[in-house]
Amino acid sequence: GGGLAEGHGCMFVHPEGGKVASGLGGVWNGGICCGVAAREKVDDVGFINALIDQLSAQYSIDPHRIFAFGHSNGAIMSYRLACELAGRIVGIGLYAGTLGVEACDPAQPVSILPVHGTADTNIPNAGRDGPDGTHDSQRPPPRPPSRTRPTPPRSPHPRTPTQATNPPQHHPPR
Repeated sequence: GGGLAEGHGCMFVHPEGGKVASGLGGVWNGGICCGVAAREKVDDVGFINALIDQLSAQYSIDPHRIFAFGHSNGAIMSYRLACELAGRIVGIGLYAGTLGVEACDPAQPVSILPVHGTADTNIPNAGRDGPDGTHDSQRPPPRPPSRTRPTPPRSPHPRTPTQATNPPQHHPPR
């Protein structure tokens, strides 16, 4: 058997954030949001780090091909993982998310694919909460475009980039 991912030597893991009071959905502590996870400073970075350890012990996982993907609060969390677990996360894919931590200086480059629409009414491209935002966090205004810096030395493997940038800090959707 096996599915599409297994057929291509991939593993897809979909952890859930902490449950909200209503019991619906889940939230991650992405820094600036969201909900109870951010208010109670839940160590979701530690959780993901331990999850990678557990999966790596159980399966043959290429440590140079671990990615995080997320939408909304999941995208905010993925940005945080890029900042704080850059030694393990090599790239992130984001849909409607923003950088949610003030300090982000990854230990090594992390590839980023951000996607965001101009019609987002939760966190508009101009920053701050939109009319449909949850208003449960302090979102910063847009930041200037990120700076480019030379790539630091890294162990040789096929995905070593030729240049790196800090995570884009001017895409404020969620």
